[in-house]
Amino acid sequence: MSGISHETKLGVLFIIVVVVITVGYLWYKQWSPGIMDEGPLLGESIDTVPSMTPSQTFSIYNDLILEVYDTGTIHGAPVISGINGAGERLWTVLATCSKKDPKQVHDIRFSNARAFPFVSQRVRGQAMFKDTDTATWWFITKAGELKEYWYER
Repeated sequence: MSGISHETKLGVLFIIVVVVITVGYLWYKQWSPGIMDEGPLLGESIDTVPSMTPSQTFSIYNDLILEVYDTGTIHGAPVISGINGAGERLWTVLATCSKKDPKQVHDIRFSNARAFPFVSQRVRGQAMFKDTDTATWWFITKAGELKEYWYER
């Protein structure tokens, strides 16, 4: 290794650092909404759950279940419920998009959940609008509290 110049070693180190930072950013971006995305949203809290079978039941954090009801064509957005390990319904929301935005959410499918140190827990999925599919991020505490959600623009 003594035949390699100091400048070459610094150049290789610089390239490695750039690659690590780029890969880290791209991975983190999958789990985080950007500055131009639609949110934070809280949805419209509702008291009743549709009488249909959920279209998706998604387990997160070992003892919390998210139920998705495809009601987008009826209400303009799907109904999402958070249920704890004891079977108690913690919250139910109509997962609306911004009132300024005429797009309507037809369906949501959750795909992954992840806990990060020092930041909010998050659930990632796909939101299906009339004309496009886009990413959605839901920030839900381990205790089951819905903090906010976002739609990718």
